[in-house]
Amino acid sequence: MKPFDATGPWGRPEAAPQWSRRQVLAAMSAGPWATLQSAGSTASRDRARKRYGGYPMGIHGASLEAFPIPEIVEILGELELHWLEVHAAQIRLGEIAEGPDAGPPATPQEIRELRRLLESSDITPTSYTTIQLTADHETNRAIFGRAESLGVRNLTGIPRPGTLDELEALADEFGVRLAIHNNAAGSFTQIDEVVAAMSGRGPNVGACLDIGHAIRRSEDPADAVRRLGSRLIGIHLKDVSSRDLDSNVIVPGRGFLDVPAFFAAVLEVGFPHDGALSLEYLENPNDPLPGIREGLRVTAAALDR
Repeated sequence: MKPFDATGPWGRPEAAPQWSRRQVLAAMSAGPWATLQSAGSTASRDRARKRYGGYPMGIHGASLEAFPIPEIVEILGELELHWLEVHAAQIRLGEIAEGPDAGPPATPQEIRELRRLLESSDITPTSYTTIQLTADHETNRAIFGRAESLGVRNLTGIPRPGTLDELEALADEFGVRLAIHNNAAGSFTQIDEVVAAMSGRGPNVGACLDIGHAIRRSEDPADAVRRLGSRLIGIHLKDVSSRDLDSNVIVPGRGFLDVPAFFAAVLEVGFPHDGALSLEYLENPNDPLPGIREGLRVTAAALDR
């Protein structure tokens, strides 16, 4: 499948990846998207979970960054998946100053429209990823409020040191779990730092394990799963071409990740039914489906036990 022409009616503008109400409503009532509304069923979700060890296998929104929302819905239908970890390429929950997704936060109407489109297509937005959380209370509060409006259970974030008490209170208030991300640079680069940050906190503070960043830091992903244990509520499932910080994000199993050993650890500690298990593949952004399909095949094989 080829990405839409960025100059067409459904093209995603480089600096403002939003859509009009007219476009969203047209997508919900037209052709393949209307078919998806009736095709998404409990039986379909059950089949999808069974294929991936009972887990809510989804796609990381960055994997489909080149595609507009209606085509992402179509792709997930073709992949027989019902879960999407929403990325800034789809909608902004906070202000972004630089890069192709730059712009102000989404409006309440834009958030409602995206939620409605996903719900009508039987797609659950599992998490919003990955967002910087600063020491500004009002900004953080607004981000959690937008996450709640979008309907995500998890917010994959990189907190600023000293803000976790406040962020936990916001997570409790809005019912949106904070999943601390082991990022490439910053406050939580090592799994031990994430474990320490969660220590003594309530159930709305957990961890999102980014496998690529763990590998780049010479940490074993399976061991990381066991150390995070029941606090693991998010997984960015990917592999990397080298241990360099700017290495390519490739199909799981083609780099350093031992996929069967990793999922053996996941099966050992468990993973929540409302967690965010998200395949992330970035090597070929304009034609990602072959790599995504291979990643899903490898995952299903590892969980077939």
